[in-house]
Amino acid sequence: MAAKVEGQAFGARLALGGAPQQPTRNRSWLINFRRVQPLPLVLMIVVAVATLVPLIYLVVNSFNVASPTSYKFTFGFGNWTSAYADGDTVRSIWTTVWLTLVRSGIAIPVGVLISWLIARTNMPGGTLVELGMWIAFSLPVLSLTLGWILLLDPKVGLVNEALAGLPFNHGLVLDIYSYWGIIWIHLFSRAIPILVILMTPAFRRVGARLEEVSRMCGASKFKTLVRVTAPVLLPTIAPLAILSIIGGLQSIDIELVVGIPARIFVFGTRIYDLLQQAPPEYGAATALGGSVLVVLLAMALLSNRIIRSREFTTVGADFSVAKVDLGRFRWVCFGACAVFLFIGVVIPTVSAILGSVMRRFGFFDLPHPFTTQHWSDVFGDPLFLASLRNSIALSVGSAVLAMVLYALVAHAALRSRGLPNRALDLLAWIPWGVPGILLSLALLWLFISTPLHVVLYGTLFGMMLAFVISSMPAGTQLAKAALIQIGHELEDASRMCGASGSRTAVQVLLPLMSPMLFTIGVLVFIGALSEFSQILLIYAPNSRPLSIMTLEYIFNGDLERAAVLGVFMTAIVSCLALGARWVGLKLGPR
Repeated sequence: MAAKVEGQAFGARLALGGAPQQPTRNRSWLINFRRVQPLPLVLMIVVAVATLVPLIYLVVNSFNVASPTSYKFTFGFGNWTSAYADGDTVRSIWTTVWLTLVRSGIAIPVGVLISWLIARTNMPGGTLVELGMWIAFSLPVLSLTLGWILLLDPKVGLVNEALAGLPFNHGLVLDIYSYWGIIWIHLFSRAIPILVILMTPAFRRVGARLEEVSRMCGASKFKTLVRVTAPVLLPTIAPLAILSIIGGLQSIDIELVVGIPARIFVFGTRIYDLLQQAPPEYGAATALGGSVLVVLLAMALLSNRIIRSREFTTVGADFSVAKVDLGRFRWVCFGACAVFLFIGVVIPTVSAILGSVMRRFGFFDLPHPFTTQHWSDVFGDPLFLASLRNSIALSVGSAVLAMVLYALVAHAALRSRGLPNRALDLLAWIPWGVPGILLSLALLWLFISTPLHVVLYGTLFGMMLAFVISSMPAGTQLAKAALIQIGHELEDASRMCGASGSRTAVQVLLPLMSPMLFTIGVLVFIGALSEFSQILLIYAPNSRPLSIMTLEYIFNGDLERAAVLGVFMTAIVSCLALGARWVGLKLGPR
């Protein structure tokens, strides 16, 4: 009403020929700030501290030539000169770039093709293929990597032993410890599955009318895909391509296990290598991390800008869901997708299981090569029991904290207006461009060079913060997707009946959002259980989870026990995925 009266007064002054006065506009920011509700403002501050402070601390301390534990700041460029004067650092950056471009150049076309087959064609088993992509993406990377090591180790790999027995083989050896070995594992375990998962819903929203018109003009099915369907989905494919490149630049887990034995370093493993030296080169590692961080954040912001600013309408009044008829090739396409999943999921998983029951990993020519002794040794080890307790506490705590925080942030971003709305939306995207190893390095600097190390360094709570921060972009967007489907009138009706804001949240919003919140919790739980890059530099021996214990087994050459832990975590993830699907169907309104 006040705005309406003010507008009428402005119009009256203008009609009378008077000069328009704008005192209100000059103070509009102050008025808007006074209207900000306390909870969104507090959430904005909390998220800003969690996402910005560690990263700013990392960039600032890249110019700090003093010791991290001295609690002093001495400006200088010594860290940068020592980092980039080293040829290994330059080579690691170049290796990171070309590995990422090659991997993305293969993954994006394949992901587009598989998504199109699932969503836009009559290929049988499309639902099974999509579910298989979810399974491939959710399985622990370390377990899949161990499976490929058992298959493609240049000395004792099963595939290489089979190739050696072929009469026409002239010294051909498939080496998993190579550039193409890294690319191979990435394509089947992460790069292609995540693109299919994200692009398939977009392909389902493309109206068949466009494709029908293209075919009526004489274009083939494949030409229609390349010239019509894919360009229409450019606003979806372009940011996903950027996210694929960001994901490649962020990767460290496969490169640690497969790359380091072959002396192949990317920038993430180079940072890890610098910090493992005696004494640790904190300054050089921080300078390398700071420069890469700026590039990655710029790419993440570019991706977010493309997502928010470009939109092609694909659902209109003439929307049709008619699918492309592949004819006799539909079973061929399904067979190709099934082979992809068989290679990417079944073969390495079975190989990891096989390796966990071998007396010596990869040696099949030993007398009685199979045993269950490694399972007994691992389960009877006190370190395993302690790591299992740490993993359960870390995963459960991260999932609960994430569900609460992401739901609050999503509500504040969608239901509030003004500064918190815009700031939360931006702040929640920032961790997307931060690799796990850089987040771990930023938190390491923050923990060891401030009094926070007493309560955060090497503690489960400090590691929970790392996982919650790293999962914030995806988790917040999922929570917003659930909340945006709930009408404002439900909350208004609850408040009109006398319910408080907290009671409305518990009795109205929570039941409606519970399926998505449960999904978010499961995803964060799985990430905290199987991933390790976010906590690689901030864990302590007494807070070691199963993922770090598996990595330590691999570094020590104890691949049998590492395979046991990998299979054990795979079983937990599989049970969680099946349980989440069953619970998700039971929750929510009916």
